[in-house]
Amino acid sequence: MSNSYVNYLYWKYFSINMKLVIITYYWINSDGGGIREYTKNFVYGLKKIGIKTKVIFIKGRDSSNYKVSYEGLKFILKTLKILRAEKPDVILSQGVWYTEIPPLIYKIFNFKLKTFILFHTQQPKKFRFVKRLVYQFIINHYDKIGFVSKALEKNVQSVAGLKIKKDVFILYAGAKIKEPATSEIGEFKNKFEIPKNIPILLGLGLTAVKYKAEGAKLLIDAVKILKDKGKKVILILTREGKFSQMLREYAKYIGVSDSVIFTGDVENPFVPLALCDIYTHISLGEGLPIALLEAMAMGKPIIATPVGGIPEAIENGKNGILVEPDANKISKQIEKLVNNKEMRMRLAKNAKSTAQEKFTWDNTAKNFLKML
Repeated sequence: MSNSYVNYLYWKYFSINMKLVIITYYWINSDGGGIREYTKNFVYGLKKIGIKTKVIFIKGRDSSNYKVSYEGLKFILKTLKILRAEKPDVILSQGVWYTEIPPLIYKIFNFKLKTFILFHTQQPKKFRFVKRLVYQFIINHYDKIGFVSKALEKNVQSVAGLKIKKDVFILYAGAKIKEPATSEIGEFKNKFEIPKNIPILLGLGLTAVKYKAEGAKLLIDAVKILKDKGKKVILILTREGKFSQMLREYAKYIGVSDSVIFTGDVENPFVPLALCDIYTHISLGEGLPIALLEAMAMGKPIIATPVGGIPEAIENGKNGILVEPDANKISKQIEKLVNNKEMRMRLAKNAKSTAQEKFTWDNTAKNFLKML
């Protein structure tokens, strides 16, 4: 019997018999950014291969799953009640400590339960003593510990100070794109008064987290450098985040407010993606951003910083450009791409090919199923 046929029977068996519950802080119709998008598309991929999946969440709106409008101990108690009703075979948890405690308690009453925890975000500093003790206890009692990139695994262990002795898995995000209508692009151009015949740079969602906002600031500096050299570009920054106003004021202060467009939250991020000439993901810390993978899948030339899991997706000079977080170096790479159409087309083609082969939600779902 061939391995492929054995795998098929294995997947078929679990698709029919397995029930999965995902416990998460952010779910659909929330401001959860990349974590929301990851979870939504991961669930889509699981259901596509027949896995019965339910989601317990705190932030969001969805009547077909379970919203728990509490935090801390109340969340734990309510979630345990839901788990007793659902009787899952597998639980995947992500978020904060109280989203990760219920599976451990429920496992006392169902020793066959398989428990997984998945980390999404880079830790900027070492956990404080009590927090480290709590998280160390939690991960010691899960069956498997997962990360959305290899770099994130190293970060959580080296920076946060956690020691992971259990089985580790890497579960890359995928890229699910939807080409926007020409009318949507036209409306976007009109709304934000985007000029014609000027190269458009785009940064998606860089305004909500400090280490991303610091990258956006470097992008604004790079625009200033180019402007001083007589090179015109337009930088579009999406999302109304914690640092949006600070970045607006900074762009005005250095004299490039006419070259930087802040859109706030956009309903369809694929509209500015389709519009841009170069996608720029300049950040000082990452897991593996879904926005980057979507830009790859849409066939965009990319300039990004080599932080977090980005080098696991972008190979410098082949399917994108990796540049150190330095405004002068960033401006030089932007100018280089703007002036070299052949290079832009080659990087874009290779980026799209990489996304189609490696970063799909079907792959994410199947890779998770193989671990069961």
